[in-house]
Amino acid sequence: MRKKEILILARLIAVLFVVMPAGATAEERFEPIEPLFTERAFLDHAAELGTEWAKESDGDEIEVAAGLEWTLWERLEIGAEIPMGINVPDHGSTEVDLSDIEFAAQALLCCDGGDILDFFSIRAAVEAPTGDRSKGIGGDGAWEISALPGRFFTVVPQLPDVLTQLQLSYTEQIRLDDEQRETASELGLSETREKAFIWNIAFAQAYFDEVFRPVFEVLGTTIVDALVDDDQSTIVELGWGFWVAPHPKEHWLSSLSYRIGYKLPVTSRKEDQSVLVFVLEWDLD
Repeated sequence: MRKKEILILARLIAVLFVVMPAGATAEERFEPIEPLFTERAFLDHAAELGTEWAKESDGDEIEVAAGLEWTLWERLEIGAEIPMGINVPDHGSTEVDLSDIEFAAQALLCCDGGDILDFFSIRAAVEAPTGDRSKGIGGDGAWEISALPGRFFTVVPQLPDVLTQLQLSYTEQIRLDDEQRETASELGLSETREKAFIWNIAFAQAYFDEVFRPVFEVLGTTIVDALVDDDQSTIVELGWGFWVAPHPKEHWLSSLSYRIGYKLPVTSRKEDQSVLVFVLEWDLD
C-alpha cells in the first residue's frame, strides 16, 4: 500500500467518525463488545484463558495464554499475559516453552458520550523477551504504544448500534531473532530492529440481549523499517468471528463468555497464513 493510499484511508476513517449519526451514549449500553484482534478502546476487569493457532509456511504455532486486566480508579487499567508456546514444524520435533510475557497499562482519557467519541484511551505494552529463540518460541520481544478511539453508530434504527473501534499503534522489536542476526552477519548489514505502524478497525454488534456479538475487522500493518528492505511492506488481513455469552444472569457462570475468531491475509503473506483464536473470559466486575 502506497503512502497516498494510506492517507486516503485515514481521511475516510476520520469522515466515518465525524459524520455518521451516533446512537445512545456508552453509559446507556450494556458492556461494550470487545474486538477479536484489535485492541479495545474501553477498560476491562476480567481474566482470560486463550488459545491461538497459526498456520505458517514451515509448520504450526500454538500459543496458550492466561491473562488478567485490572481496572484502577475507573480510568486506569493494568494487565499482564503469560503465554506458553508450542512450535510444531513440518520437519523436526515439537518444542514447548514459555513465550514472551506481556505487561500493559491503559488510560481512558474520555468520553461520556454525545460527542465525537464514546471512548478514547491510550495504551502502552511491552512484550519482554522471555521466550526461547533456539526453539522458535518468542525471545525477540517488542514494545508498542497505541491510540484507541471508539464510538457507537446507528446505521439502521431496527438493528443494534455498531460499535466501531480503531487501533493506531507504533511498535518496535526489542532484539533480533537468530535468523535476522545470521542474515545481518552474512550480508554485512547493520542490526536494524523491525519497526511498524498498526492500523486496525473493528465493527461489532450485540444481539439477543448481548448473548451473540458478531465482530468484523480490517487489520493493517505497515513495516517502515526492517533488516532487509524487501521486508518493508504493508500487510492487510481480514478478521471475523463472534462472542457468545450463553449463561443467564442468575446462573453461576453468567460472568463467563466465549469468543472464537479467524483471520486471513489478503495481501502479502509474510509468515502467518491463517490464525484461529478461542478465548474464555471471566468478567470480574
